[in-house]
Amino acid sequence: MRDGDVACEALKMTCLEYAAVVLEQSLARWDKKIPAWGELHQAKFKHPVLTKTPFAFFSDRKLPLGGDRSTVNVGWYDPNDFSLLHGASYRQVVDLADMEKSRYIHPMGQSGHLLSPQYDNLLVRWQKGDYLAMQMKDYPRAESLVLEPIVSKINLGQDFSRWSK
Repeated sequence: MRDGDVACEALKMTCLEYAAVVLEQSLARWDKKIPAWGELHQAKFKHPVLTKTPFAFFSDRKLPLGGDRSTVNVGWYDPNDFSLLHGASYRQVVDLADMEKSRYIHPMGQSGHLLSPQYDNLLVRWQKGDYLAMQMKDYPRAESLVLEPIVSKINLGQDFSRWSK
């Protein structure tokens, strides 16, 4: 870019001058009252049934969210109005060396039931980028499934033709 860009040269300005013009044009739409990013860029959670009813006031949630398409906390947005189009929902960090250090978070809550206290109890934590510890040790379970590689059960000299059908 030190030698300039063909597109900018065609406009008879440097890339920095062009960037300044575009920035001024972008900011002009707010008439010097530039809103905070979170006022424009919000995560919206719409109830699958109630969102198109008067009950949407009780069921739907929205909150400011950082990020864009090139940040760790991805939040793609519509360039016309900056409304969030899609981003990360369930997030998980797994420590394979020590599973007890693994973490997760899910937006909204543990329940899809509108009247449950767990309907949206994780939303603010999700917004802040907090995580919950994954309980791995001594977690009660009804049954376990152990996956073993099939190669360990096969005599490598066997005929594999029955599996290729």
